[in-house]
Amino acid sequence: MICFTTNSTKNQFYQGVKFYEKRKFGLALSLVLAAGTLLGACGSSETNEGSTGSTDSTEEKFKVAMVTDVGGVDDKSFNQSAWEGIKAYGADNGLEEGNEGYSYLQSQSDADYETNLNTLARQDFNLVYGIGFLMMDAVNNVASQQTETQFGIVDAVVEQPNVASITFKENEAGYLAGVAAGLANKNK
Repeated sequence: MICFTTNSTKNQFYQGVKFYEKRKFGLALSLVLAAGTLLGACGSSETNEGSTGSTDSTEEKFKVAMVTDVGGVDDKSFNQSAWEGIKAYGADNGLEEGNEGYSYLQSQSDADYETNLNTLARQDFNLVYGIGFLMMDAVNNVASQQTETQFGIVDAVVEQPNVASITFKENEAGYLAGVAAGLANKNK
C-alpha cells in the first residue's frame, strides 16, 4: 500500500511511473529493432527464380576451427564449451569434423600456440579461435601475418582488424557471489 503525505510526493511518484513507462517502451522498441535487424541479416539477397531446388555444390561452406590452450578440449571450461559450440554449429550447418568443416588443434605447451594457429589458417579455415588469454600474443602475431583469415580470441583483447575479441564482465559474477554470500551469512 502506498501512502502519500503531500501533493508534491504524489506528483513525484507519478512522474517516476511515467519515466518508468517511457523507459519500458523504449526498451521494448529497442528489442524489436534489434530483432528486426538480426532477422534481416539472416535473409538472402539472392533470388531463386527458375530454380529446380538443387543447390550449387561448388558453394564454399564456412569452415571454423579452434586452438586450445594447455587445458585441452575437455577442460570443463572455455576450451570445452568452445568446442561444443563449434560442434553444434557444424551439426546445424551440415559440416563434418575435419579440414573441410570444423576442427581443433590441442596445444601441449604455450610454444604450440602460434604453430597451431598458423596450421589452421593455412588449411583455409575461415575463422580460427584462440581459446584463453594465454594465447593473446600468439593470436596477435599470427593475425598480423595471416590477414586473409579471421580470428577470434576468448578472454583477451587483440587490436587487429581481422580479430574478434570475446571478453566477459567478471565483475558482475563477483558481485552476485558477494550478494549470495551476504544472504547466506547467519550472523548478519
